[in-house]
Amino acid sequence: MNLLEAALNYAREGIPVFPVHGINDSGACTCGKSDCTHPGKHPINKGGHKNATADEQQINQWWNKHPQANIGIPTDEASKWYVVDVDKEKGIESYRKFLAENRDDVPTASLKVHTGGGWFSSDLCSN
Repeated sequence: MNLLEAALNYAREGIPVFPVHGINDSGACTCGKSDCTHPGKHPINKGGHKNATADEQQINQWWNKHPQANIGIPTDEASKWYVVDVDKEKGIESYRKFLAENRDDVPTASLKVHTGGGWFSSDLCSN
């Protein structure tokens, strides 16, 4: 499955998407800026997540223009997704403390992902 097909699959499930820069073969951001501060993690188009859509015509247009674009999904009411990003070092202990203090208010994770940094522990996300 290519990136366009994956973006369209999200859209068919009612999940809005938007194109995000990726990392090229030399390890640099596809935005072309040598000093990019968020390589592979920022929107291609102005408005970014605010323009996310499940409209297949728009998605086809975006990914035909940028076939290697990563897929961005807004984490808000549009997608009904929330994300907890725990950093490797001090973040783990902070997140455990947060869970202990807020366990009743934190929904159970329905999807858990291994990050690009290569670290993940599922026991941190379970209620």
